[in-house]
Amino acid sequence: SLHIGAGSGIGEWAWLAGGQVVMAGSIGGDLKAMAGSVELRGQVNGDAELAGEEIQIADGAVINGDLIWRSNSEPEISEGAVIKGEIRQGEPLPESRREPGFLARLFMMLSLIVAAGVLYTLMRPACEACVAVFQAQPWVALLTGLAVFAVTPVVIVLLFVTGIGWLLALVLMAAYGLALLLGGLAGVVVVARLGLARVSPDAAPSLGRTWLAIAVAAFVLSLLYVIPPIGMLAATLVLFLGLGTMAREAYARVRA
Repeated sequence: SLHIGAGSGIGEWAWLAGGQVVMAGSIGGDLKAMAGSVELRGQVNGDAELAGEEIQIADGAVINGDLIWRSNSEPEISEGAVIKGEIRQGEPLPESRREPGFLARLFMMLSLIVAAGVLYTLMRPACEACVAVFQAQPWVALLTGLAVFAVTPVVIVLLFVTGIGWLLALVLMAAYGLALLLGGLAGVVVVARLGLARVSPDAAPSLGRTWLAIAVAAFVLSLLYVIPPIGMLAATLVLFLGLGTMAREAYARVRA
């Protein structure tokens, strides 16, 4: 939320955005504000363009220019508010972002199953090595994944800032995007193999049983994703798990 208190002021124009915007001070020029809830209590010396689900012009508010509002409902304009220009409606707000439907979720889950299954089929030894890395040092693998996820963008920015490292930064950026994709898939594979090891502690499970375990892991992750906080946390942990095991396995191969 953004609250500009009474007695404070912005000398020229202002563009404000947030979940809730309350403007009780003064704006020297035009004001543009977009939020779920916009409340104007102060003074605007130019035009005021307000967009939100709820727009309120309170007593004592002064707009020396036009009021352009964008909302799915009429703005609440108090009798004590002063608007010296025109009041007109702008373009309608876009529709709220909708959650993906059942078919979209099903397609995403099947895509995850196929991608993770193909990765395991084509790179089975490397995937099994990642599983072994996590089993040996699970917390180290997760922390490594967190470090790779957080530090790599900083390194890319620093390379761009130096100027001479921009080409390396572009290469690293492409590698980082690929690593995020493969890390997520590797994380699903590791989770599936850990679950399969609990059910059937075979040293070398068949390819078909591993595919089935991957399908179960993807299904469980899809169910968890319906609950945003839990689903986001689970997806993040799976990503860190995959990134960390891949990074540590790659480091071990380089040392060897």
